[in-house]
Amino acid sequence: MRSLHGVNLSTAQQAQIKSLMQSYRQAHPKGSPRDPVARKQLRQNVVNQLTPTQRTQFEQNMRQFHPHAKHQPGPASSATPTP
Repeated sequence: MRSLHGVNLSTAQQAQIKSLMQSYRQAHPKGSPRDPVARKQLRQNVVNQLTPTQRTQFEQNMRQFHPHAKHQPGPASSATPTP
């Protein structure tokens, strides 16, 4: 997940996120129909593993890599939306 680029994850966070992504890939192999709800849930599960500082970096990355998508910070996010 390139949105995690530059987010300094602990070893435990790396392992947990890797496990989340492996589970997602097993449930949604390449070539299977897209499931935006499952993708959104994966992203939320990843965000839940991050500290507030890490979430800020993650959200900045999301805006950079996907500038036209509407990204809403998670419920525990400390980031404030920009006007």
